[in-house]
Amino acid sequence: MRLNSYVLQCHAASAGGKTSLKKHSVFSAMYLKEIGRYFSSYLWVLNTGLGVVLLCVVSLALCVISPEMLGKYTGIEDVDSFLGQFAPLIIAAMLSISCPAASAISLEGKNLWILQSVPLSNKTFLKSKIALTLTIHSIGYMLSVAVFLIRFQFNAIQALTLLVVPVCYSIFTAVQGTYINCRFPKFDWDNEMVVVKQSISVILSGAIGMICIAVPELLHWFLDVSFIKALWGMAAILIVLSVILYFKVCSKKII
Repeated sequence: MRLNSYVLQCHAASAGGKTSLKKHSVFSAMYLKEIGRYFSSYLWVLNTGLGVVLLCVVSLALCVISPEMLGKYTGIEDVDSFLGQFAPLIIAAMLSISCPAASAISLEGKNLWILQSVPLSNKTFLKSKIALTLTIHSIGYMLSVAVFLIRFQFNAIQALTLLVVPVCYSIFTAVQGTYINCRFPKFDWDNEMVVVKQSISVILSGAIGMICIAVPELLHWFLDVSFIKALWGMAAILIVLSVILYFKVCSKKII
């Protein structure tokens, strides 16, 4: 047990004939493991990182396309006003369809026994899955928010909405994906594709994400609710649900 703990928390590197030990906390070690595993699996990246990639591509394109040219190409008369309302939901939608957490637990597969043999708490294990999704989201979020704020003229409320709403969606996506995967894990797989694209947890998590994106639009179109108010209301609900699901997921026994 001591040996397992030592291996989990320390990283040995040899340089010039000398060996140095770099210590990490248990969470940091698990988090780095998740990051390394994610980027080493092209299937996982391809199927769960598409939204973030699209967000980055669009953001970079907006760096070279002027608002006037964008309005001309899209047929939108007032681009600043349009994006002031819909940019937060656009970013949130791209983050919602990128959910590595919905398949992260299942991908442990037959190697789960290794984690069960080390002094690793269930809570730390699950927090590393949530942290993975939040890290991937942060790449697209920071780039897109910076570009939108620099390239377009938003008022204070619109800018604040752009900063806050996607974060709420990101947190909810990470937590609900982990929770659903805890409820419907699939460890008996032979091909990663089955887990990251066809498992019930991935399908269910994606459906929930789309519903959360659609609700503010439906409230705005059919009930004539202010779109900004609908976004803030949905964001508040998602944060409350995230807290509830977080405590529920931490109570689940996986390892």
